[in-house]
Amino acid sequence: FRPHSRPVSHLEWNRSGSSLVSASYDGSVRQLDLETQTFSQIFATYDDSEIFEGKLGFGLHQGSRYWIQYACLDHSNSADEKCLFLSSSAGTVMHVDLR
Repeated sequence: FRPHSRPVSHLEWNRSGSSLVSASYDGSVRQLDLETQTFSQIFATYDDSEIFEGKLGFGLHQGSRYWIQYACLDHSNSADEKCLFLSSSAGTVMHVDLR
């Protein structure tokens, strides 16, 4: 598998062990479904270009493309794990609702 274009900064299994979340310095977070052996993008940073409008992460690309250092699923608050926390190399923390 080669789901990212830059180094992976963090990996985390979901509670059931059926999928693996990967965060990368390419600005994306992807999820591997072990059953289908496919990756899906669950978050990425985008600039404010019209073509990205409506995408989760729209307008967050502020010149530092490789900013995501850590991603964490909230296992305690949601049975379906739709709560994601991200941290950046700039010292910021973000909560992302994946519903």
